[in-house]
Amino acid sequence: MIDQNNNYTIDKAKAYEHQQAARNLFKKNKILEGIEELKKAIRYDPVCPNHFCNIGYYYMEINQGKEAVIYARRCYELIDEAIKATGLQDKTQRQIKDFSNMLATAGSIMEYYGDPNARRCLETAVSIKS
Repeated sequence: MIDQNNNYTIDKAKAYEHQQAARNLFKKNKILEGIEELKKAIRYDPVCPNHFCNIGYYYMEINQGKEAVIYARRCYELIDEAIKATGLQDKTQRQIKDFSNMLATAGSIMEYYGDPNARRCLETAVSIKS
């Protein structure tokens, strides 16, 4: 949870609860409600790129480009920060694959809406997958 000083405590269990609630809403085609659940998940885990990637994807699904790009860009920033901080040495093959997939999704969203960061994001997705 984020306090007024922008300090946060990660609560992955609470974030997961909201992520699951979002998944169930998306299955029922309740996109906006699902997005709101993912935003709640971010409150409990603000450094999880997956939440941002999914919000970007679903905003794109309902053609809200500005919001889609904002969340896709944040997904890219979080993964880029993680790679710069520790490289990929401490990541499992599954985590690297997940990073690559999220970057591919985020890059595609950014490319679709003409964001200048798209190419760099997509190139990073390819480079870490190799």
